[in-house]
Amino acid sequence: MIRTLLTRKWLGLLALATVFACVCVWLGNWQYGRYEGKSTLSHAIERNYGAEPVPLRSVLPTTSATLTPQQAWSHVQVTGRYDEAKRQFVRNRTQDSVVGYEVLWPLRLEDGTTLVVDRGFVPAGQDAAQLPPVPEAPAGEVTVVGWLKTGEQSRDRTLPSGQLASLSLDDAQAAMGGVVNRAVLVLGTEDGKPVATSSQPGQAGLVAIAPPDTDQGWINFQYGYQWWLFAVAGYGLVLFFARREWRESQGIVRAPRPKKVRIWDEEDA
Repeated sequence: MIRTLLTRKWLGLLALATVFACVCVWLGNWQYGRYEGKSTLSHAIERNYGAEPVPLRSVLPTTSATLTPQQAWSHVQVTGRYDEAKRQFVRNRTQDSVVGYEVLWPLRLEDGTTLVVDRGFVPAGQDAAQLPPVPEAPAGEVTVVGWLKTGEQSRDRTLPSGQLASLSLDDAQAAMGGVVNRAVLVLGTEDGKPVATSSQPGQAGLVAIAPPDTDQGWINFQYGYQWWLFAVAGYGLVLFFARREWRESQGIVRAPRPKKVRIWDEEDA
């Protein structure tokens, strides 16, 4: 058996199985990493989303501080003033299978920094070149309660003024000005009231952003172990066929199984 495996043919197939196993192990690790990330995020959401709101600076002590995985969707409270002139529409967002925009307002804080507030979703209009109307943000000082989430990567696209391609904090800072804190606040309430809607003719109300998904990634956990099993299976196939070739070279033939006699065969006899 060993001599068979040491021939050029089977050494080549073992090398191919090794490459296949390395790819499978990498894919398994990737899927397991996705499971760990989703599981950590899910547990953080379950812990933070329904908690009592805490001051913003207890989660983000400085403007350069970012959310840790355990701080995702922290429930916070902050006071500031909305800058209506710097409102931004984030394009190509989907909620309940409806395509539209998420509308961002800069909230100017007392320390001179800016917090990007996602006040809600609005469906797209009939004409993509014209932004849908939305109700204005409250004037004056307002106390905002909501949840912090991380920003997104910039898509590096040039869009008309007042529009963003993603929830990129770098793009938002360039459009809104000022020093932007490194998280987006998804609005819950303003001065104790839920997301504002407008009853004025021709204006659409803002729809609250849907709660985050708490998928723990079990499907990725299963995929990870499947890839690791495939890595072992590759070697198993090579050994199976090598053993069969060795048995044939040694003249080892499996004895045929006796034919099972069926009742009707006995009756015919």
